[in-house]
Amino acid sequence: MRGMPRRRPRDNEYLLAGLLRHSVCGRTMSPAVGPGGSRIYARLTGCPRVVVAAPLERSLLLRALVRAQVALYGIGRPSPILLAGLAPGAQEPGDGGEVSPEETRRWQQCAPLNRRGMLRAAFVRVDLDEYGRARPVWRHRGGDAAPGGGRGPR
Repeated sequence: MRGMPRRRPRDNEYLLAGLLRHSVCGRTMSPAVGPGGSRIYARLTGCPRVVVAAPLERSLLLRALVRAQVALYGIGRPSPILLAGLAPGAQEPGDGGEVSPEETRRWQQCAPLNRRGMLRAAFVRVDLDEYGRARPVWRHRGGDAAPGGGRGPR
């Protein structure tokens, strides 16, 4: 409707707030409102990169839930084919096999319905490359990845 103010989405609607980084400029992408009130992540100054929130969040949440099943129950170990099908560049050598006690503890403390918490338990950060592809840095891999999210094949 004309004249109606656009509702700004609440911060808790942005599941990747604080995790998403544009690997080209190296800065964190911020929640923003896109055309028609859609939820997006964008670099608010300097860099033109924009990504629609929902599809990206859905893809990463599915990957986090698969990993939680592996860590907590040792079932549904993701095959390289499954991981590769969820997002380009998602496959990591040995992914799904080694579960540390620390990782298991993190997953146990996270409520399955807490989507934001699930993503934070899974990823240190998510780099968005120059082509708009998400390159998550898995928390269970420990430490930081090389600049640009250099883990896994490209």
